[in-house]
Amino acid sequence: MELLSKIFGKKKENSVSAPSSKEDEVNIPSEKDIFQSPTLLAEWVEKFVIQSSSIEDDFNMAPDEAARKSLNITHEQVERLAREEGLLRAVGASFLVKQYYDDSFYLKYFSSIYKVVATHMYIDPRPEDISDTRKALETYVNSIANPEDEELKEFQKLYLHRIYGDNDNFYKLMLGGIGSLAINTSLSTFEAMRDAYFKVIQGMPYESAKLIKEAMDKTR
Repeated sequence: MELLSKIFGKKKENSVSAPSSKEDEVNIPSEKDIFQSPTLLAEWVEKFVIQSSSIEDDFNMAPDEAARKSLNITHEQVERLAREEGLLRAVGASFLVKQYYDDSFYLKYFSSIYKVVATHMYIDPRPEDISDTRKALETYVNSIANPEDEELKEFQKLYLHRIYGDNDNFYKLMLGGIGSLAINTSLSTFEAMRDAYFKVIQGMPYESAKLIKEAMDKTR
């Protein structure tokens, strides 16, 4: 777990239980075990990606006070934004799984991850919260994966409607590029996950593996 901790950081100490015995230490899965099991990977993404920042901390991602005032951004919209950050991190991680694993692995992973995302967002989510989270996560991931939408316009549109759909300045927010901030959150998570995946599975960073593949392609 040392490699993954270096890449993603460690959870806060007060939320991590130390192993109670040597037997517990033996049962700790290896990094490769985690990346080869949809259940373990979902658990790991929950702890080190989704919960890497609390909702309280994610309030810092909101526009500053002057921007809120000029754009009539309400407290409810800021709260929705803060909740969405954990979902956006899950989108980046889930896009990695969709890209590099088969459909069976992805579906097993997805069946676990959307529920923990809903719990992170709402603590005690209602059935409709869980259903909405599942639909949003699936739509976000499919939007990133769509090769015909290079600018991720559908991704931005979904984000803006979920956060600012009731804002009087909706179109001003859309034209101002607010949606690109959400894209950055998901894609930066994807890139970190991709680097971790290549280091664990192939023993090298993504960029090194990419250079080797390009060199091999040239010799064909």
